[in-house]
Amino acid sequence: MAAGERILTLRVPAEAAQLQTIRQKLEQVLIEHGLDSEPARQLVVAVNEACMNIIQHAYRDRPAGDLILEVETDATKWLFRLKDFAPPIDKKRLKARDLSEVRPGGLGLPLIGKIMDEVSYPDPPKGIGNMLEMTKHRKP
Repeated sequence: MAAGERILTLRVPAEAAQLQTIRQKLEQVLIEHGLDSEPARQLVVAVNEACMNIIQHAYRDRPAGDLILEVETDATKWLFRLKDFAPPIDKKRLKARDLSEVRPGGLGLPLIGKIMDEVSYPDPPKGIGNMLEMTKHRKP
């Protein structure tokens, strides 16, 4: 994906205690760059879910490493890129669960898919364990 203007780079420990900081900084930067409050909050929800998945699944039984959030924007889209330093995940296992199953958990991927227009797992650069890119198109 072609890069736009980078408006945020945030590197934090991949710990649940960091989620509030991520949410606050992300919402602030989205609003500062022209997004209304409600759409900004929706995007924050999706990014929060993705960060939680990194914390719970990528670093599952390992000491928490870091995660990096990068946000880029241009006239047509918002791009959210998450990178971690956990061992690479099996991308074939990344799928939303059947929502007809009544049980707790497992709603992150369906929620992200509902909010974002595109979700992809490109091959990460050297030194990065996993990378997730989520795109939301701007309304014309």
